[in-house]
Amino acid sequence: MPPDARWLYLILAAVMLVACKTAVSPPAGAIPGQRPPDASAPPSDPAPDEDAGLEREQAATALTDRGRTLMAEGQVDPAMRLFEQALSLAPRYGPGYYYLAEAWLAKNDWPQARAFHRQAAFYLEDNSAWKRRVVRQRRRIDRAAAEALP
Repeated sequence: MPPDARWLYLILAAVMLVACKTAVSPPAGAIPGQRPPDASAPPSDPAPDEDAGLEREQAATALTDRGRTLMAEGQVDPAMRLFEQALSLAPRYGPGYYYLAEAWLAKNDWPQARAFHRQAAFYLEDNSAWKRRVVRQRRRIDRAAAEALP
């Protein structure tokens, strides 16, 4: 290895060490003179991420409501696009999965309906207001599957 290359590697290693040291900051209270956060302090306003999550769920609700209106008018494909948009905004939004299952059921595609129903059942299992709807949907999907068998 030429002598110039050794110096280059040595300088590169030093730069990397300095960069790593400045990139990792110690936890609060580890620096002398810095006080750790007060655990007894009242919680502050919701974090920006919580606000954003709430806004995404509200937008998902609005999209789902528009999709339900389209479904009632018989416009299944446009409704499905709205349900999918709702779920892209809020992937844990159970009603979006429920209505997407309804749309697939309306298109007589019970395997797809069942897949989305499972997601709806998972996300809505603790919601008593949705429990009966989810059970009735499962029964309709089971009937559609049974009728499709030869």
